[in-house]
Amino acid sequence: MRLDYGSIRAGLYGYNGCLTAMAIAHFSFGSDSPQIIGPVVLMSACSTVILVAIGKLLVVRLGLSPFTFSSQVCSFLWLLGALKFRYFFLNGTLVAPELLTAVVEKPRLSNVSAVWYSVIDIFAGFPASVSEVYFLDSPLTGVIILVGVFICSSILSFFALFGAVTGQLSAAYLFGLPAEAIHMGLWGYNSVLTCQALGGMFFVLSGYQIWLFTLFGSVITVLVQAAVSAFFSPIGMPPLMLPSTLTCWLFCLMAGSSKNMIAVKLIAVSIPEDHSRRFRLTSLIKMHFEFMNNLSTILQKFGHDEDISIEELATIEVELVPILLCSYAHQNDRRSLKALLHEGADVNSTDYDLRSPLHLAACGGKTELCLKLIRNFRANVNLVDEFGGTPLYDAFCHGNFHLIPFFYACGARMPVCKTKELAFYLCAFSFEGNLEAVQYLIACGVNPNFADYDGRTALHLAVCGNHFSLVKHLVEESNASLSVVDYYSQTPIQDALRLPDYRIADYLQHWRDHPSKQKPRKINILMENILYDNDNYDQDEKEEEDDELTGNISSGVEESLLPALFCIMII
Repeated sequence: MRLDYGSIRAGLYGYNGCLTAMAIAHFSFGSDSPQIIGPVVLMSACSTVILVAIGKLLVVRLGLSPFTFSSQVCSFLWLLGALKFRYFFLNGTLVAPELLTAVVEKPRLSNVSAVWYSVIDIFAGFPASVSEVYFLDSPLTGVIILVGVFICSSILSFFALFGAVTGQLSAAYLFGLPAEAIHMGLWGYNSVLTCQALGGMFFVLSGYQIWLFTLFGSVITVLVQAAVSAFFSPIGMPPLMLPSTLTCWLFCLMAGSSKNMIAVKLIAVSIPEDHSRRFRLTSLIKMHFEFMNNLSTILQKFGHDEDISIEELATIEVELVPILLCSYAHQNDRRSLKALLHEGADVNSTDYDLRSPLHLAACGGKTELCLKLIRNFRANVNLVDEFGGTPLYDAFCHGNFHLIPFFYACGARMPVCKTKELAFYLCAFSFEGNLEAVQYLIACGVNPNFADYDGRTALHLAVCGNHFSLVKHLVEESNASLSVVDYYSQTPIQDALRLPDYRIADYLQHWRDHPSKQKPRKINILMENILYDNDNYDQDEKEEEDDELTGNISSGVEESLLPALFCIMII
């Protein structure tokens, strides 16, 4: 059929076929016989065709998920057709289950009495309701399924159990069902599906109202199941999962009319944890941008209502989060930066110049912020920006040498594309006599024998500047060559001979004639002050945790965000 490959990989065209196959095997005699393979393959394939067909109406026009409707249609087609098939038989005790119908013979009003259930029936029925989704009535299987769902999403696992409990108890109270029906979980599996759909899968789990909606949906599902069971009872058909599908459609259709129910677009459906994270992050961003509510273009783009709908979450996360993160890093606003990162913002988000918060923190020499971004949030220390710079390169270029040992110890390296610039810096610092800068450059991997446009190395320029200590460092610790000839056919020794002070010339000639074992290159600056002496940093962290995570934004942040926001509006 050449359907969308991404949807196939996500299993969207397979789960209905899976349910159809289990339904056919469950309601038919001889499910272990090869004879059942043909109907299973045929009807499973048919479920995909029906899914695509009804998707044109439900998904495209109404924005509704088909849920398991195609599997129910195929299952009903097979069950009804099998009544006339000669070589296929149905299990009559399952197709016409009396346990799935409410009490037929109602007692007189004066004789109405409560039905009591054993503790075993009640508690065994809860996990059995979960297993009944897959046509099994085993409480142990239900527990295993709950554990499997919990590994993927703890919220979905909770709402599966929540639906089983509320559905079973509602059915027992309203209908006075037999104990066997409660024990098998026959009146809870539809509520399981409804609560999972409403409790965070297709709606954002935000506010107490969604809990009330989910509870109400679970009870409504039980009532719908009773009505569907009574409707199908004359023809001996089970309700399958039709009650939960009808209830979910009902709530999804009314979602746009209620501000308390924030629906998730089908293309953005994920696990409830992801929806909640993005909603909290978006709400936090909106609060930070309240100072711009007077801009009509922003209001038109992101809505006039108090709550941002789920449709704008992806746009806000992509366009505004990087701007806020980089602005907070530039302003050293660790509290606001921490709030966004704890809500799931990507610490490696970049602005229009592909600069991450770590780039800006390195440029400003903010030691504590760099520590936090790398150690707490695992920021990428080798992220390259639009100009080819890394955080280590930016820290060096802005003279923040105290950050270089920490960055280097965390795996940061100088960018390969900046080799010429680094060679220029090495030569310039050598001529100036900046020993500290030269030490850091060479320790970070810059070759001391790189030459400038005149073919002169760092040793040439250190000699010309008459910097004896720097010359000694280049020769003894950096493996600088004494025989490199520049474009004027001069070696460092020949340059030294022209100096009025012959100390450097004598040293170089002695080193040439009596070379000693050279020391390995290393950073000679201790890192304990950065890595371990963090008493003030820990105290600041404690004060930040005591403060509220939200607050007013300084005017400096507003000014830094305005140009980027106007660029977004133009786009």
